[in-house]
Amino acid sequence: MKLPLLAASVVVYTVVTLAWIVYAGLDPQNPLF
Repeated sequence: MKLPLLAASVVVYTVVTLAWIVYAGLDPQNPLF
């Protein structure tokens, strides 16, 4: 296992998810929320 690569993937996924949640929260017309 390449732990640094795995850790980087988790960090990127977390940041993208949080950014998407914030963006969706600011956009009441978003159909996914």
